[in-house]
Amino acid sequence: MNLSINKSKNKVHYLILISVLMISLLFMTTSPVLAEDNPAPNVPVVVVSAIGTVNVVPDQALISMAILKTDPNLNRALESNNSTTENVIAAMKNAGISEVDIKTSNFSVYPEYDYSETGQNKIKSYQVRNEISVLVRDLNKVGSILDTAISSGANTLNYVNFKKADTSAAENQALVQAVKRAREKAGILSTAAGLTVGRLVSITEGYGQPVFYSNTVYAEDIKGMGGASVPINPGELQINASVTIVYEMN
Repeated sequence: MNLSINKSKNKVHYLILISVLMISLLFMTTSPVLAEDNPAPNVPVVVVSAIGTVNVVPDQALISMAILKTDPNLNRALESNNSTTENVIAAMKNAGISEVDIKTSNFSVYPEYDYSETGQNKIKSYQVRNEISVLVRDLNKVGSILDTAISSGANTLNYVNFKKADTSAAENQALVQAVKRAREKAGILSTAAGLTVGRLVSITEGYGQPVFYSNTVYAEDIKGMGGASVPINPGELQINASVTIVYEMN
């Protein structure tokens, strides 16, 4: 009786072992088929970059000017600078510049030293500098604004930058140009490689900013013009846009 039970158990164990082996063989034979159904893509790509440029006429000017005062006494240097700065700001307002378009861009106080041969460095004076930026929304007034700035006490003109209030339309045009140029370059490269341009994989916009033109004007030049307005020629601005595009090649 015990012998027959043992034989039955051995038979069951044998059947289970055979089943496990068959299932294992089934997975081993089907795995390559699954891999062949989803092959890893191996498509050649071309990466191209291009820039689009649009010229626009500026309609604003940003003038940077400064009031510089030097005095052995710090308080006197500060008082003199403050008084002159107030005169310049008042003159700008009287010339039609809105208060929101007049800003203090930098204020600094520097001690000037007297370097003696004995090595004892002493402060001989203090230099107080107050820089003001003025936004002129009418380019016809730029020359007269420069005259007014100098006559009211500004003794340094850093620069005149011409700009455009709204560059969105020009930026869009530059982007379109950049994309078209990138597509042309992709076609040239693909043809040279004996292939054709395929699906667009990705497109990335690069960083672009307007190229501002600036004129450096010195206070001495304006004072020596005998009251004549400074001649200003704003020219044009360049609006740039860049893109990088990835295409598949067929």
